[in-house]
Amino acid sequence: MTHLSSKKMWELLEREEEFNFLLGKNDILKQVTEQCDACARVNASRLKLPPGNRVRGYRPGTHWEIDFTEIKPGKYGYKYLLIFVDTFSGWVEAFPTKHETAKIVTKKLLEEIFPRYGMPQVLGTDNGPAFVSQLIYRPSN
Repeated sequence: MTHLSSKKMWELLEREEEFNFLLGKNDILKQVTEQCDACARVNASRLKLPPGNRVRGYRPGTHWEIDFTEIKPGKYGYKYLLIFVDTFSGWVEAFPTKHETAKIVTKKLLEEIFPRYGMPQVLGTDNGPAFVSQLIYRPSN
């Protein structure tokens, strides 16, 4: 048995004469493919999700999204890129770093972002380890 969608299985069984007279074949195929874990992983779902809401600042510098991304190690051993995005304007500030730590995030906020753009009302993150440390919460309180 293959892990096809119910439509593909229907087309496959249509070629076989012994299955042409099977009543409720479509319902059976849908039930089988919906309950099969492998089918769920292999077959693309047509589930429509509602559009997500992105919170935006009402003026520049009020709402920043922050994240780390891994990059190809450079000449000086920088492995990560710390990225700040102003959600109002789309302005990006990026800093190469050697580590992905709360200390680095705090340092960049205090030395680069706050002096140039002021204290934001919102700092959004994905709650990764570098963002849930007590170091991050102290300066923003």
